[in-house]
Amino acid sequence: MNHAAEKDGRSEEKAVSHLKEALSLHRIIVEEQVHVEWLRDRILALDGAIPAFSPVPKAGKNTWACLLMDLEEEKRSYEALLERMHLVEQSDPEVAEGLRRMREDERRHRDQILDLLIKIDPYSL
Repeated sequence: MNHAAEKDGRSEEKAVSHLKEALSLHRIIVEEQVHVEWLRDRILALDGAIPAFSPVPKAGKNTWACLLMDLEEEKRSYEALLERMHLVEQSDPEVAEGLRRMREDERRHRDQILDLLIKIDPYSL
């Protein structure tokens, strides 16, 4: 194989890898949106009011820093969901089960983000 063909092959592999990473992040976003909608529906079903909330996006200095912030947020959410699950286990098992599923998604998201961070810089973590 000549040098140009080898370089093209590596470029194509890199492009495919970037696409897979983008799709992985997109799936996380979609799943997080499903969580928000489920929580909204549960709150409304329980005759609750949806709290006013305007998140301020955090900006890192680069992709790696942004992913690291996302990883920390997934860790915080994972722990917070356990506490909330225990609070509602007895009073509303359906909500507790929904929170358990969300917590499992948060664990999976954390693992996916960690994998991306390691791909970007395997020696940084």
